[in-house]
Amino acid sequence: MTGSGNTTVSVSGRLGPVVRGFLALGTATAIGQVISFIVLVVVARRVGPENLGSFAFAQSFAMYFQIPIDFGITMYAIREVAREPERVRSILGEVLLAQLVLLVVCMTVTLLVAPGLMPEGDAREILPIIVIGWIPTTIGLDWALRSMRHMGIVAGWRLGGQVIYGILTVALVGGGLAGVKTYAWLQVLTSAIIAVGMTATMFRIHGLPRLRIDLRGLGRRYARGLVVGISLAIAAIYYTIDNIVLGYMAGPTEVGIFSAAYKIPFNIVMIGTVWLQAAYPYASALAVHDAAAFRVQLGRVASLAGTVSIPVAIGGTLLAHQLIVGVFGQAYEEAAVPFMLLIWSAVIALLQVNYTNGVLALGDEKHYLLAVVVAALANVGLDILLIPSLGASGAAAATVVAELAVLIFVGRRIAQRLGPPPIEWGRLARSAGATALMVVVLLPLRNTVPFWLAIGAGAIVYLGAAFALRVVTRDELAKLTRRKSDDASPEDAAEEPASEAK
Repeated sequence: MTGSGNTTVSVSGRLGPVVRGFLALGTATAIGQVISFIVLVVVARRVGPENLGSFAFAQSFAMYFQIPIDFGITMYAIREVAREPERVRSILGEVLLAQLVLLVVCMTVTLLVAPGLMPEGDAREILPIIVIGWIPTTIGLDWALRSMRHMGIVAGWRLGGQVIYGILTVALVGGGLAGVKTYAWLQVLTSAIIAVGMTATMFRIHGLPRLRIDLRGLGRRYARGLVVGISLAIAAIYYTIDNIVLGYMAGPTEVGIFSAAYKIPFNIVMIGTVWLQAAYPYASALAVHDAAAFRVQLGRVASLAGTVSIPVAIGGTLLAHQLIVGVFGQAYEEAAVPFMLLIWSAVIALLQVNYTNGVLALGDEKHYLLAVVVAALANVGLDILLIPSLGASGAAAATVVAELAVLIFVGRRIAQRLGPPPIEWGRLARSAGATALMVVVLLPLRNTVPFWLAIGAGAIVYLGAAFALRVVTRDELAKLTRRKSDDASPEDAAEEPASEAK
């Protein structure tokens, strides 16, 4: 066992270290999401919309009982470790004890109470498998590795688990309810492999956690993360409430349609989630040491996110029907309209998560809580209003409104605390020009060639035009990805991105 490991933390306004962490996690997540997407396509085609909907409903329903296990504990702990890395083993011990106690309580309550609250159907049989999957999710210490900035290690274990998951799922999952149950068990197995690997790695590098039973201390830790926990819980509600309301009001088939429509947009949302995971430890330290550099960084990232969001949203809208039918099959044709809406919700989320990261790094959890409360209420209200007549399309429209509400709230709060982050409007205008060229190519292709060929052609045209129009330059890519000393002064780091903004 090693002692405390390397606990040196440097603070810089440069995006390079953050981007390298993001690229490590992002690459693993991107490959993992490709594997997950292929798996879902195979499973969806084999089991059909109704069985897929039963699984999605059970998964979303169980999540509400799982929320108290974390409830902001790990998010608060990441911020603590990022600022005081020498305390990592003590913080780790406190968090593990608190979560293990909560795990036992939540699993017991869920297995006793939840089935009686669910509508009749196959989802009740799937629920216990999903609950067992909470065990590896809780003991896995990816949050601790991220707090110490071991992004490459986290990426490696995530990727390895996903590869095993993909191979086993394609080989073993059959049709009907039995196939869905096998699918659920393989997700548990994947989580267990990843959790054991990351936990063992964390202990090897930084030593075993310092376990100390202090009920009052554990209570204080839980209370400190309460605001963040409530915020994240409500955010989870507006990400999953659509499946719940659809399940009660429209049935499992409509849930299956919505799940198919949301898979690709959800993968885009995951990119934003990975950015939050990679950037949060850095942002927590930088926000304290140099708020001006932090503000510039937020503007730079928002501008870069916009260059991705613009072509994805427009291209996804143009190719929605061909993409859904080509990937999931004719049984899921009704998912095309929800997909058109959800692709816009995803790109809004990609923009929103940057400002959410800033709000949380500033310790402004209460305003984030307000944002997600408003969003969740809007989502639930619109679901109840729209789902009876529009089904999955109504749920998708509600999701767009919810994401937009969060973006407006957190964006305004950042402007109040730091001043408006400097958006690079010239860069966004050039991105819009490259997107226009992409649209010119896609319009005649979308009904004449296979969807994958149209997507490839559109991507090549956009990337070529973006390079020609200098949406992102070669020098900028080099600065973001090459290794530099993290000890450069924050003042210099703040000046660098500001001088490059056009």
